[in-house]
Amino acid sequence: MAATVPGLAVAWAQRWPVASSFVAVFIAIGMAIFLALTEDCWSPDRVMIVAPRRHGWWPSRRQESSLATVDVDMEVIRLGVATTTKDPPHLLAWLNHYRTHLQVERFYLRVEAAPGLRPLLHESPWDALVSASFISSSPDAGDVAKLGQRQLLHVRSAIVAARADGLSHLLHVDDDELVYCPGGLGTLHAELHSYGGAASLRLRNAEMLMHSDEPHNPFEEGRAFVNSPRRFAAYVNGKAIGRLSAPGLAPADVHHFTSSAGPRAAVQHRVPAHVAVVLHYESCSFSSWRQKHAQMAAHYRAAGRAPDLASIGRFKQQSMLLATALHDAEEARAAAVSAAAATGRSQAVAAARETAELAEAEAHAFWARYKREPADLLARASNAGRLPSALQWWDGYCGITLLPSPLIN
Repeated sequence: MAATVPGLAVAWAQRWPVASSFVAVFIAIGMAIFLALTEDCWSPDRVMIVAPRRHGWWPSRRQESSLATVDVDMEVIRLGVATTTKDPPHLLAWLNHYRTHLQVERFYLRVEAAPGLRPLLHESPWDALVSASFISSSPDAGDVAKLGQRQLLHVRSAIVAARADGLSHLLHVDDDELVYCPGGLGTLHAELHSYGGAASLRLRNAEMLMHSDEPHNPFEEGRAFVNSPRRFAAYVNGKAIGRLSAPGLAPADVHHFTSSAGPRAAVQHRVPAHVAVVLHYESCSFSSWRQKHAQMAAHYRAAGRAPDLASIGRFKQQSMLLATALHDAEEARAAAVSAAAATGRSQAVAAARETAELAEAEAHAFWARYKREPADLLARASNAGRLPSALQWWDGYCGITLLPSPLIN
């Protein structure tokens, strides 16, 4: 495709005046360069299995000069993780990943309405690695804004605790997110050393696509990830690692950190994707998706107010509408069945059943559009001879990134 662009530009230039020809040729050159750099993203499959670039976000020279400090006395990287959780189904796999692959030394957990996690966290080695505060209830369950407020309070307390524990950096992630270092942990440590002047080191994110409606453990089964923010169902702005030695370090929001050392933009560094990425396993099963968004809708309905679209996004808004419609249709079907059993009249049962089936089909189609991988994804990649032997990542925004195997085996 790249080879045809200059030819089209020449034809255009021959038809129009000289001035227009110069403009057309200039555009053609720019497009040719762009396509040469991103040639693999123009395949019809839009499946990205491309060798990682050396540089990702290409920070400006001003950022490089102000944040890059190759000699920062080579401090020992000691990482902690702060998380707010509510009965996660795969917490042990999550803990093991961070302990094994990122060598996390301390976990700071706010555990809401999940007393069943106490036995696990009181077992070795987690009793020595996890600092957990158990909250008996989950206040304002379903309210995204208030959940964010609780997360910010927890991160602030975790910063204080991590400094007291002698850690150097703190990562804030959720219990459905795994940080992965394509080039190994050493590349991440080198990045943290090189940008010792940055208070907040931002990691970009990608969202997992599932091959089935009800995976047993998404961490052990998922290998396809959407890397285009235009297709994300959740947030698009990544997560961050905060440098605990930064003066006045504090959460800027639930995604990033800030510092009193200077303006927000001046204390941040974007970590290239070939160094580290956040893999987001969000709403990975149809049942968890409908339960989560039905609960959110019930909260706002009970409160007598509509959610703020800016804070929840269109995916969550539509998810709440569809999950609520499905819930109401299933309740109407159950009521019709009960009424038929009591009265012997079953005329309404068939109509209620059909309505419920249509509501489920519509809800499932919406969820699958965002959360299911293309049915022939692996076959197409394999037939094209493009299955990688190691994680390959393209630093741009285009298509799907395919891992050679699930992150947790």
